[in-house]
Amino acid sequence: MKQTQSIFKIAGALLGWIGAVGSLSLGVYIVSTCLALFRLLPRMEHFLWLAYTTGVVTALSSVMLVVGSYLIYQNGMRKGGKINLIAGIIVTFTYIYFMSIFQPSLLNWLSPLGYLLPAPALLSGAIGMLKESN
Repeated sequence: MKQTQSIFKIAGALLGWIGAVGSLSLGVYIVSTCLALFRLLPRMEHFLWLAYTTGVVTALSSVMLVVGSYLIYQNGMRKGGKINLIAGIIVTFTYIYFMSIFQPSLLNWLSPLGYLLPAPALLSGAIGMLKESN
């Protein structure tokens, strides 16, 4: 029983850290693309606003994933799972917004595999939420 618990701890923490890397990669790509579009079209100030907003959301979700993964690893499975699940939902909504709602679609070249970017964070949250710590 104890060995299974440690496997879930390590898997949950590792998936959370992989999710943080995926969140940072997605955020850096979106921010750099929005800043490049703003340089090409300086009158379109909403690209600059989107770059700043996405940068903050990316930083927030990445920090949440690192902290949540640390909590999962340190026997705070349920609390870390909640944090990672919320961060995974934030990353998912960010991806969906820039894939489907925002025009021109910045992430169209990633579909349908792009939906796998937030999967590690969501799985880490699910593992933490479903597995009770002793």
